[in-house]
Amino acid sequence: MIGIASSTAYGIALNVTLNAALHPAPTGAETWTLLPGCDGRLATCRVKFGNLAKFRGFASVPTTNPSIAIRRKNNNGAKK
Repeated sequence: MIGIASSTAYGIALNVTLNAALHPAPTGAETWTLLPGCDGRLATCRVKFGNLAKFRGFASVPTTNPSIAIRRKNNNGAKK
């Protein structure tokens, strides 16, 4: 997903720098409308949009896969 890396307001104009390139690149003659996006997280829905009652994402998705064990080497590098 493309996001905003930085933005600066100049009166009624806004200069926006994106965190990735657009393809095809826009020309200077185009007008763009920027809308906030949803990342599917509960906190974003509550804080950014104030719309927790209509949240339809996944609040309890683990960040790691608990079904895959991580093998770690012993301090001396020998296999178990």
